[in-house]
Amino acid sequence: MPLAFYLSDLGLFVLSLAALPSALAQGRGQIVRRWTLLLPGVLTSLASVANIAFPRAADLANLTIWLIGVLGFLIGSARAQFMGMDSDQNWGLVRMRWGKDLLWVTVVFVLFALIHVAIEMSFQEVSPLMPTGVLGMTLAGSYLLGRSVVGWIRAGRKNHTDLRD
Repeated sequence: MPLAFYLSDLGLFVLSLAALPSALAQGRGQIVRRWTLLLPGVLTSLASVANIAFPRAADLANLTIWLIGVLGFLIGSARAQFMGMDSDQNWGLVRMRWGKDLLWVTVVFVLFALIHVAIEMSFQEVSPLMPTGVLGMTLAGSYLLGRSVVGWIRAGRKNHTDLRD
């Protein structure tokens, strides 16, 4: 088994787990720094791209995957456009209201990654179920990316609200 196989799965799992703390804080309605709004979307999207690119980088040219990614991004963008938030422009702080969807989609992404890694490690080869995992992770990751990017942009444009813990 090549080392790249293990590193790819480890990277996928570590990136998906790294998105959880930020998603948890935002999902609970805690006050967070504005830049942390980007973390769940960027980390899960990087994990999705890494998963698609291994073992063949040519799989990144698959138009079906891009269509699913665009669909997820648009749905996440629409969600972010209409969600409530308070933004402290002086300190660069944000509080998301009704943000449980971020937490749940991130947890689903982590579960897809965990199942994918567990199956590949037990088979010791690329899983025959990989297309299903790629579909779920691409949809979830692109949703989170759309939600993160639009939320970050909106937070910079919102009227100032003093936020205190």
